[in-house]
Amino acid sequence: MGIAWLRWVRASIPAASLRGYVSELHRLGIFDAARARASPEILPLLDDPGRAPSWIGPEVIDEVLLSVGALRGRETVREMGYHLVKHRGLGAVLQPFIHLSLSMTGGGPGSLFSRLPAMVSVSSRGLEVRWVPATETSGTIHIRCDGPVQDLVWAAWEGMFTYAIELGGSQGTVARARVAPDEKSCQVDVSWEPKAK
Repeated sequence: MGIAWLRWVRASIPAASLRGYVSELHRLGIFDAARARASPEILPLLDDPGRAPSWIGPEVIDEVLLSVGALRGRETVREMGYHLVKHRGLGAVLQPFIHLSLSMTGGGPGSLFSRLPAMVSVSSRGLEVRWVPATETSGTIHIRCDGPVQDLVWAAWEGMFTYAIELGGSQGTVARARVAPDEKSCQVDVSWEPKAK
């Protein structure tokens, strides 16, 4: 039950993630409203996510999440994070790590969370992620970014962690992120039901 963590230097996200976010805006039926709120810099990327460079700065995703939060609230942003991993390709990108975690180590959410640093390295840069187990069925995820982050970004992560518990074959709870005063980091407590023996 050791501590796992990762640190990258430059904040960026693969452009493929943007396609998932745009698809989620359509699923939620708020693409047009979010588009109307978009800055001139972001608008072309929403209209054609394929035009984005391979890696994009986090401000693009931040703007999308702020729009969703303004239009539908924090809980919808959290749900969006869940759907991004489950249905929008991010889960497929992480599939090798997920398979390894679930097949070679006996599986379960703790196994997935212990490999968060490796998974995050595939899906973003500029983050420090650390898993600190508390018990066999609980722990805390520490996330630190290079700069201040809006609360809605943490909400999306909460949704992603909710799906990780499901992938581990359990049901559980993902608490609301406890954000540090500098807004650059948070801690998210997670817990799940033990597997039946």
